[in-house]
Amino acid sequence: MSARTEHCLALGYIAAAGTRDHDGFADAVLRLFDAAGLVPRKLSYLLGKAVTRAFKESSMRSLIADSALRRLTIWSDMSVNAPEVVMYLRDDPKSPDTDHRHGGAVVDAGVSPEALVEFARALVACTPLVSAGIAGFRNHGAAQAEGWNGAPAGLLDAATDARLYWDAMHDRRTRDKLRRLYPITIIGPAIWAQLPPMPAFDPMPTVEELGDCKIVTAWPELCDPRDPAFLRGTRALREWLWPYTIQNPADHVDNDPPCVDVAT
Repeated sequence: MSARTEHCLALGYIAAAGTRDHDGFADAVLRLFDAAGLVPRKLSYLLGKAVTRAFKESSMRSLIADSALRRLTIWSDMSVNAPEVVMYLRDDPKSPDTDHRHGGAVVDAGVSPEALVEFARALVACTPLVSAGIAGFRNHGAAQAEGWNGAPAGLLDAATDARLYWDAMHDRRTRDKLRRLYPITIIGPAIWAQLPPMPAFDPMPTVEELGDCKIVTAWPELCDPRDPAFLRGTRALREWLWPYTIQNPADHVDNDPPCVDVAT
């Protein structure tokens, strides 16, 4: 295998509607930080003005339940790759059809991937999902950019900037389409119902129940979604899923990076 370059793992999700289990969501966040061996230090939100304050569990629970709050970020300042969770809570009642419904979590690559899978399991129980993806990234900023909030031009390489800018400009499509295939992809019930029976692939992904969603493990490692080995190994699967994605041109198999030998 090639040398690993991932320094953090991330889950990004798109909600189908607002959070329905506030305490369950709060519990899931605390378990994720515990799995990382750290504690939350700060929470940030927009409620009339941007606010960042010291973390208190009681404050987190009250804010999650506050009908005026749309998003809440919980993070640790212990290290550059310390856990961070962005919680999508509910739509803006003034613009429910245009609101961004992204959320996610970033943890250090030393944390067990199972911790993110368990977070996803709890998330599905708390929030109706369109889709979600779990992958590995070279740094915290790259994970954030892929997961939920894009990135300023120039922060990442030009190709990634362009791909994520296209995503942002076509965000409305994520309401009923997959963004792309990730090493672990969670497919919500509305999209799954549209898919034809899955043909045989090599390697064959595993498909398991995750609440009312399906969790598709397409690759044995949580690598970047543009990792060349991942793209080569999932080419047929991505072709099959293509009609059900937002169809970012960068993700089309014709735009995969040139084949190169993978060091063993």
